[in-house]
Amino acid sequence: MQSLEVLFETAMRVNQQLPGHEQYLAHLPGMEYQKTTAAETLAEHADKVMEYAMRLSQIHGLDVVVHRLIRGATERFTRKKEVAALLKEAFVGTIAFHDFGKINPHFQIDKMENPLFRGKFPPLIQPRHGHSALGAYLYLCHFSEKVLQQAQLGEAEKTWLLAALIVLADSIIEHHSPRLGAPDQRLAKSVLTQEWTSWETFRQQYNIAISRLLPHLSVQLKLIYKQIQCENNFPLFALSRLNFSLLTSADNLATSDYMKQGTVEDYGLIDATLRERMLRNIRHTESYNKLAFQKADDSTWQPPDTSEQGPQNLNLLRGQMAIEVIRKIRQIQQRSPEQRLFYLEAPTGGGKTNLSMLAAGELIRLCPEINKIFYVFPFTTLITQTHRSVAQTFGLSEHEIGLLHSKAGFREREQSSADGIYGADWKNDLHLQFAHFPICLLTHVRFFDLLKSQRKSAIYPVHRLVDSMVIIDELQSYPPQEWDKILYFIDQYSKYFNMRFILMSATLPRIDKLNISRHRPPTFFDLLPDAHRFFQNDNFRKRVHFRFELLEESAPIGTKKTIDLPELANCLLDRSREYAIQHSGRVFTMVEFIFKKSAADFKIEIEKVDQAGFFDHVFVLSGTILEPRRREVINFLKRQVESKQKVLLITTQVVEAGVDIDMDIGFKNISLIDSDEQLAGRINRNVRKKTCDVYLFKVNEPGTLYRRDLRFQIARNEISITEHRRILEEKDFTALYDQVLSAINKGNALQEIDNFRTQYLPAISRLDFREIDQQFKLIDTDNLSVFVPTLLPVAIEGQNEHRKEILFDEAELNFLAAAGAYQPSSQNVDGKAVWTLYRQLLQAERTMEFFEKRISKKILQGILSKFTFSLFNSPDLIASLQPFCHESSLDTYLCLRDDFTEIYDYETGLLESKLQSADSRIF
Repeated sequence: MQSLEVLFETAMRVNQQLPGHEQYLAHLPGMEYQKTTAAETLAEHADKVMEYAMRLSQIHGLDVVVHRLIRGATERFTRKKEVAALLKEAFVGTIAFHDFGKINPHFQIDKMENPLFRGKFPPLIQPRHGHSALGAYLYLCHFSEKVLQQAQLGEAEKTWLLAALIVLADSIIEHHSPRLGAPDQRLAKSVLTQEWTSWETFRQQYNIAISRLLPHLSVQLKLIYKQIQCENNFPLFALSRLNFSLLTSADNLATSDYMKQGTVEDYGLIDATLRERMLRNIRHTESYNKLAFQKADDSTWQPPDTSEQGPQNLNLLRGQMAIEVIRKIRQIQQRSPEQRLFYLEAPTGGGKTNLSMLAAGELIRLCPEINKIFYVFPFTTLITQTHRSVAQTFGLSEHEIGLLHSKAGFREREQSSADGIYGADWKNDLHLQFAHFPICLLTHVRFFDLLKSQRKSAIYPVHRLVDSMVIIDELQSYPPQEWDKILYFIDQYSKYFNMRFILMSATLPRIDKLNISRHRPPTFFDLLPDAHRFFQNDNFRKRVHFRFELLEESAPIGTKKTIDLPELANCLLDRSREYAIQHSGRVFTMVEFIFKKSAADFKIEIEKVDQAGFFDHVFVLSGTILEPRRREVINFLKRQVESKQKVLLITTQVVEAGVDIDMDIGFKNISLIDSDEQLAGRINRNVRKKTCDVYLFKVNEPGTLYRRDLRFQIARNEISITEHRRILEEKDFTALYDQVLSAINKGNALQEIDNFRTQYLPAISRLDFREIDQQFKLIDTDNLSVFVPTLLPVAIEGQNEHRKEILFDEAELNFLAAAGAYQPSSQNVDGKAVWTLYRQLLQAERTMEFFEKRISKKILQGILSKFTFSLFNSPDLIASLQPFCHESSLDTYLCLRDDFTEIYDYETGLLESKLQSADSRIF
């Protein structure tokens, strides 16, 4: 096969193929450049797109990946080399042909206002100014004739190639659409089902040979398309998404280049200079990492005795794990350099994030082809928390880390020297859109959308997956019914895109035990192969004592005793008093419920029981607490960790995984076993105390939320309370996960039900992008955002004394001030003014320039998120909320009335007692 570079250079060009090409326009200049910039011709734009596509291919090493995917897609054929060579040429052809259809006279008249096209022209295309379908028609004319001319190919090979052309032509047809489609949409939209014979005049203009196959293709379209289906169609699935990514990215970059008269030159890669800086910093910035590398380099080092409990030995254990991870990476790369899949299982409080950064540092040192890192988290709060650690450990500036989630708002990579608020922001917008950052922190939903979604916005950065490293944290937070799909995509992308994956958790399901194909399952290497040794150390195993006396000892998990709130409140107060007496009057107590209503009711109950005011502070954290208030509470708990205060934290499951707080006593509504362990990780986190307990109880029925979760079903039906206790005390989560994985395998082995083998793999086989996307959902809920028009501080007390944490950054305040929604030097931002600005922006969209609109919405999105909480989009719940909301609620938001205090409290969240609907799905 020829290289992509050669194919780009030799591809068909408008200025070589189209007589009079100078008269055809592709774009008009943006408003600010109308007086100084000429319209862009079709030939100029086509060449610019090819330049960007070739540049992206070179810097990301796409040639090797395209070669690998095409080889995987064509390996069944006798003349596989010839089939592969033509498919690769067709891959490049989509980019060359994508705008050929702009010669449509009505495009020139309606969109370009081209004075050279006066008079009446018959509307041959729907819509009459369309150009994408025409470009696909010209593409199919050219390449289908090429297929026919391959005399050495058999009929099956030619038919398969024709079907592959239809798939690739979809990139041209949909390059202005929001998503790729399903086979029925692809065939219905195909130019072969339209009156394409009237388009012959356009083919003749380009001097493209008439295709003898098109009449036959249109008659036998569905039969031909079926030839594309096979057992393992991932290579063609990934090739088509990569093609769409490269085409739309290059087209977008080229268009922005012309519209804003500026070139994007920095694509956010780990180059040699940055790699050297990252490696230098990870070895020297933190003293504990410096020591870990020194000891990892020392062949005589032996682990110290850490049997005694205490913070010093806990730190020695963290250091020991760091040394072993570094050594294991080196050993694996020396013995199995092709290995791409890794597990990192470490106890809660063992410093997994730091361990993962050490592993990442060694991998980028030993594998210089790795030039991007993706950190994947289940919650945006973990992204915010980890962002600081990653920046400090690797010595990165803010523009070298991308925060890719809905609450991140707008971040600058390029500084503007121009006047006005938007200056270089169009480049910053593109950097966010295409993830142009050496290291990206993103949610698990967004990352797996990158692997499987049909949406164009998710597919844009697919080309950036090549030669990347992906670190997935808290793997257990994903629903078990999706584990087989997660394993499938990780396995396939790692092989074809040369990606490294590190899956980590304190309660790590070994998903490689799943049977996802008839072939041997993928092999994962453990970075801490003897992790159980650390779990059994008293500094982790005995840091917390699980107490079951609030449950019935003999009953199976599904029928545990239910405790009422007054009894629970008295028990919590008694245990807190006992602890405070033994610890100089200090106690930090935490109680977690499944549902927000129970948390709110418990606060009322504890106030009745604790009339003497034992607790100095009572805090509430739930899913309806605004992020600024959540940060205030977390910062207080961390700032006062050494104080002698008495604190009660009432919460739902929003503080389990990864939230770095250190409490003394825990009470938890029983739910999933691994969830119980995650809560325990917030108790005695740094082993500063000797007697810390976690009491399990049942107020909320966990089946209300977890009835579809295999872990809950197995725990309820198969695991006794004695075994439940043993799993938690011995940290033997394999005992649970092996049963879950076995149940998934049994379900997938059945032919008569919908499962991974009977439903999902067939969707990939027929390249059904819609079903591939819709059948794989990490969060299968419909949420609605509720805006609270309150006053929020610009900055709050930080985690350390006398140090502020900024809530609204300078760019956000400047944006609000320029729009008249904030007074400079004010200590607060008014939610009412923010909401008014949001309404104005929506109303002004039609008159705003494209980039200005996108950037404004992105900046405002981050600001809105600070005033917003989410609820399940339940009709009853929304109906109950409506009386408390503005009639002007917009888009996907409900906005509470200005006098919202009747329904919402800044410190306790939504007041469910005021709602007619007692919806239990508020967390």
